Amino acid sequence: METFFQMPELVLEEILLWLPPKCLFRFKCVCKSWNALINDPSFVNKHLLINLNSCKSSTSLFLRWNLQESKQVLSLVSFRNKEDDNGDSISCVVEDLNLSLIPQREDVEYCLDFVGFDHCNGIVCLFNRFSFHEPVVLCNPAIEEFKVLPKPLLLEDYQTIGYGFGYDSCDNDYKVVRIFRYIYEGFGATESRAQVYTLGTDSWREIKMDVKAYYFRSHQGVYCNCKHVYYWWNEEFKGSKDRLISFDMSKEKFYSILLPDSIQEADRDEDRLVMWNELLALFLYSENSLFSQSIEMWVMVDNLDGSSSTWNKHLTIGPLDYIRSPLTFWKNDELFMNTRDGEIVSYNLCTQKLRKLSIPGDVLLGWTCVDVYVKSLVSVRGGK
Repeated sequence: METFFQMPELVLEEILLWLPPKCLFRFKCVCKSWNALINDPSFVNKHLLINLNSCKSSTSLFLRWNLQESKQVLSLVSFRNKEDDNGDSISCVVEDLNLSLIPQREDVEYCLDFVGFDHCNGIVCLFNRFSFHEPVVLCNPAIEEFKVLPKPLLLEDYQTIGYGFGYDSCDNDYKVVRIFRYIYEGFGATESRAQVYTLGTDSWREIKMDVKAYYFRSHQGVYCNCKHVYYWWNEEFKGSKDRLISFDMSKEKFYSILLPDSIQEADRDEDRLVMWNELLALFLYSENSLFSQSIEMWVMVDNLDGSSSTWNKHLTIGPLDYIRSPLTFWKNDELFMNTRDGEIVSYNLCTQKLRKLSIPGDVLLGWTCVDVYVKSLVSVRGGK
């Protein structure tokens, strides 16, 4: 009988490609050849593609404030996609990540108070857009790797208004973009600047920003992995129309996308950008509704020139009782939502059914971030 060590290398590779990252991380210690194989960039990329295309199970990442323990919690929530599950709740496995594993940097002062995160190919970018002094942290929860980024270049009299994180497919690298606004300019005139951190060089640099950003409505924007483009909703000063600002990770170029009047004039006071079936979608809703909530869902179907866009109103959700806000899609027709009593529920667009998620602990309303997470071997320690 052949052992693993006697198997042809291609057969062994095919077996290992289907194993979870934590197992593979341990298997590096088996022998030098296994270590070399698992660390090989080609193997890491093949493993990532398998996980991106796999639909057997699903994992989501939650950043939330646990009111019972008065602390911030970053959790991996895993569950099976059971199509025949007709219950009122979705069973899941919750794994809280140990944020104390984040290493210290002598040149960075911080207390680990994050406001949002972005995710791309297994790497999570944690940030606080309200503070220049809080660190930006990259981590891969699947292999428990953490990296505190060096402090960005100091821009006096500028405040941070937004972050973005994504993948540069042309240079095979990961980037963090940070957008600043001059704090002393009034309504109607504002100067914006931007800096980009590149994982491969472990450094920040300033880049050209020829569009103006005034105020980003949400704690975070949304990243389109198929286009390698990041989007923010830019709220303009009174009398001007709101726009989307996008950033191409490879070209390092910003675009200003005018929103149509049908969205500008919609009756809402809250909005959220999400990805749905590789399309940019927008939720419009009113946070002031005390009991029932109706949510409009719009989808961008055309953005050929980078500056104008065509949107279709896809559907209206609700009215739903005790729903506070939509969060993100975790399947094509399943949407995570926040309730007014601090629970997370899943709403099915087709059946219009709500199901609870068994995540322990009440959350601080309005401070929960969610994204679909893909487990990978991609390292945050630098290099391409």
